[in-house]
Amino acid sequence: MRVTVYTRQKNELGQWRYLRTGGRGRRTAAEGSGPFYMRHAGITGRQVWTPAKADNLEDAKAEAEKLSRALAAESSGLVVHGIEKMTNANRVTLADAIRDFLALKASKSPRTVKAYALNLREFQEAVGKRVHYLDDVEASTLRKFKEFMQQKGHAGKTQHTRLLTVIFMLKKNGIKNPLPWDEMPAVEVDPAIPFEPGELKKLFAAMTPHEALRYKFFLGSGAREQEVSFASWKDVDLQKNTFTIRQKPDVGFTPKSHETRTVPLPMSLVQLLKAEKLEKSKRGPAIFGWPGLFALPSMFPRASCVCHSTEDLTYSFRWRLRNDPHANACCPCTAHRLRTWKNCFTFFVQP
Repeated sequence: MRVTVYTRQKNELGQWRYLRTGGRGRRTAAEGSGPFYMRHAGITGRQVWTPAKADNLEDAKAEAEKLSRALAAESSGLVVHGIEKMTNANRVTLADAIRDFLALKASKSPRTVKAYALNLREFQEAVGKRVHYLDDVEASTLRKFKEFMQQKGHAGKTQHTRLLTVIFMLKKNGIKNPLPWDEMPAVEVDPAIPFEPGELKKLFAAMTPHEALRYKFFLGSGAREQEVSFASWKDVDLQKNTFTIRQKPDVGFTPKSHETRTVPLPMSLVQLLKAEKLEKSKRGPAIFGWPGLFALPSMFPRASCVCHSTEDLTYSFRWRLRNDPHANACCPCTAHRLRTWKNCFTFFVQP
């Protein structure tokens, strides 16, 4: 099997390029000094670049000849000890790249890290043993991953997110996205459907005063679920009518994108918070209690849902409530846009 020796040199435009040694054309003195690289066809037919250990051209050619004989013997079915180290020096395995990427993202929220791990685990499942090294990931690899997710019934948004995770990992290792952007899965964006005023009245009528305050806080602040879940009285300035979202390492909370920000609160919500603070002055720093998702225990005897859990109902209420154009009119600048959900979770309130 043929193994060719190359050097890397700058061309007239100052760009680094591989230059084959011993070829036709004018050669520079730097050609004989290295560093040297050996190029040969891999098992899949793709060209593989292997750094040579030699520091001069003659030794590099001898090393290439030795590798050529080893590859020829391996292709004939013989076992060649040490060929793995000869052919794959400095190459990063897919498993190592995934491990290092997750370690790099460990400072993200637990939910984000868990999602990254899930996405990359499914990528490994899709490619199987066909892709062992990271530089073997090509456009065809990502297309197969896309087909794999389609067969599993993933929605376009899920496919898009998981492909992006793989692309982020490649980028961290200096590999450009091999898949054209026009081949990324289409994401269907459904418009947000706000609650009607009558629905809101029924919902709030079914809540306890503490639950009503909780969801009015969502409505008035436009904050995310975890931001409200970890809200403390120190974050609320009842004189300036503001709520500050900040990091709380002692309880494991970090704002999205590590973004500390302050949002205004409507006066009606501030008055309710003042009354709540007087009542709960001796019950700890958390406004609503942390950690974890919220539930609506006293509401469910009077409300039922066709097929969704307490968590789904909580998300539904939160996202639809925050996007009610009438309810949010008090503080439109603090609410950010509705996330894309596969389903629209809806409350069915019994009379």
